[in-house]
Amino acid sequence: MIDNNRTDSGYLYWKSQIERLGIHKNFLRSANLIDNKMNLSMVTHDLKECRERFNSVLSDEPQYKCISGDTLDKKPDFFKRSLIEQYVNNNINLSEDSIMSLQQRFQSFEVEVQTGPDITISAEKPLKIFNSFGLGIYGTITVEQGGYIEISVPTSFKCGVLKAGSTYSESTSVFKIEGKVGRHANNGESGIDGTGGQPGHDGTCDCCHGIATGNGSGGSNGANGSKGQPGFNGGAGGRGPTVNIEVQDLQIPAMIISNVGGAGGAGGYGGDGGRGGTGGKGGDGRKCGAETAAAGKGGDGGNGGDGGNGGNGGNGGNGGSVLFTYNTTMTSSSPDIISNNEAADSGTVGQGGHSGAGGAGGSGPSHLHPTSGGGAGTAGSPGTNNGFLGEAGQPGQVGSITVQQGG
Repeated sequence: MIDNNRTDSGYLYWKSQIERLGIHKNFLRSANLIDNKMNLSMVTHDLKECRERFNSVLSDEPQYKCISGDTLDKKPDFFKRSLIEQYVNNNINLSEDSIMSLQQRFQSFEVEVQTGPDITISAEKPLKIFNSFGLGIYGTITVEQGGYIEISVPTSFKCGVLKAGSTYSESTSVFKIEGKVGRHANNGESGIDGTGGQPGHDGTCDCCHGIATGNGSGGSNGANGSKGQPGFNGGAGGRGPTVNIEVQDLQIPAMIISNVGGAGGAGGYGGDGGRGGTGGKGGDGRKCGAETAAAGKGGDGGNGGDGGNGGNGGNGGNGGSVLFTYNTTMTSSSPDIISNNEAADSGTVGQGGHSGAGGAGGSGPSHLHPTSGGGAGTAGSPGTNNGFLGEAGQPGQVGSITVQQGG
């Protein structure tokens, strides 16, 4: 990988940045390269050293320091890790006792490095950086039609030369800075179907089957179906990351940088209402000599349950802060860099569940038996309401892109 005979500017820039990180040449020579790029992890036990490796520079100095080390000790680990990420990316300052507290708790800090001297990106082969504490270092990047660099975590990204390939199109964003999409919610469970009614008892005769001693009883009514469960709410989209991009030699006449937070997650659908239970069958009649034991009426069907309400869509995440610093050797004109800050969409709302169907009425007695007094039960009514739509979340706020030449 390290070739002392190469003198092109993109390669020399990449080589200098690799040497700055202290990556040994023998490691690069023996690495198993895929598409002329590789990922490697660098571990340090010093939080300040970890920050220096990122070499992050924002347009504004952080204005505040974090809480004291004594207070930090009482905070949960996810909060502490968040502070580490903000500190490494130069979003906040930390007091010395806070740094000591974090070092004692976590003891080591890992940086994921993506590196390659020369790569070509296209619509089919984009470059994506999505590991936490991502650091990208490249020599020459050639952008073909539809090619883009997607960054979804706080990152310091550097390349020596960024140039247009023969099929380059200005309609696609070269850099896409995006927050993570919110979690799509689960649907609500359907309501439970009502249980069926019990059949009625048949009519009876006396011991000699000459006199009717009891008419058939009616079947019991079916139970109502239960209401469908509401859909769950979609998760909020992630905030767009803080990203520092440095291009030593920009050779693209016109390019787009887009910056947007993560879209909100979709709300879950409401569950359908349960179906009403079927009414019980009426008891059969009996012919008892000269008398008739009347049949019982079938039970009424149960009512269907209402549909569950749909879940709310998640809020869109706010856009992040992007600093794009470049130099150029172009002499014909200055590059036209278009900043496209967008508001992240809120998640789609969940649809309400459908109301359950009413249960069928219980059947009357068999035609083979006397039917006097018998008959089918009445069907149950369907559920009264379908579920309501969930409520839409709020779109995210737009972030910022700062473009500066030099540095």
